[in-house]
Amino acid sequence: MITEQFGLGVVSSYIEFLNNGNFEGIASLYSKNAIIEDPIGSDKIIGRTAIQDFYRQAVLGVHQVNQLGEVRVASNEIAFPFEVVLAKDPNLAISVIDIFKINAEGEIDSMRAFWGPGNVKSVSKPAPITA
Repeated sequence: MITEQFGLGVVSSYIEFLNNGNFEGIASLYSKNAIIEDPIGSDKIIGRTAIQDFYRQAVLGVHQVNQLGEVRVASNEIAFPFEVVLAKDPNLAISVIDIFKINAEGEIDSMRAFWGPGNVKSVSKPAPITA
């Protein structure tokens, strides 16, 4: 069972790494044999090396990540809503809910991302483009 404080720290690190394009940092949050499904229904990505490769590409599409609501921590799982403002068009964002399952070592064993075409929206106030 994880604490709320621990869960908040994991989410904070994850969002910070996404915003900084730090795919190695993101991968370091995962266990060696972790599984991600992003989005739900897509092919599962298995193992830290494959997960790092996934994020190496994913961060290229990220302009900015913003947490949208409260982090929920229950038992050994964390759920949180956030949006990804797209690099190719900062006027568009994908609203996502991620669910992490945490192992006894405090690593993410699984991540399931809930989003689909209906979750891509115009951003009311576009994020500034930075160089």
